[in-house]
Amino acid sequence: MDITRTTIRALRKALDEKQISAKELCGEYFKRIEETDSRLLSYITVTKDEALRMAETAQQRIDSGNASMLTGIPIAVKDNICTDGVRTTCSGSY
Repeated sequence: MDITRTTIRALRKALDEKQISAKELCGEYFKRIEETDSRLLSYITVTKDEALRMAETAQQRIDSGNASMLTGIPIAVKDNICTDGVRTTCSGSY
């Protein structure tokens, strides 16, 4: 099964049942980005280090039983939404 092509519900279950860690899940999405983005050009800025740090924090919440539905689930943020400390271009330039 391609973990990057499943439902949030299935990912939540896999995280809660320790079938995969939040950091491993995040890594799977980065592999997919690395494999496909040179053709698709979907991402302008990739914050891999920050995402992996956030995944570690998410895993702590999961392990403590304090996870919400989206804790540990990777997301992409559209480039027209301002995020603190991350370049926002609205796709105006690379």
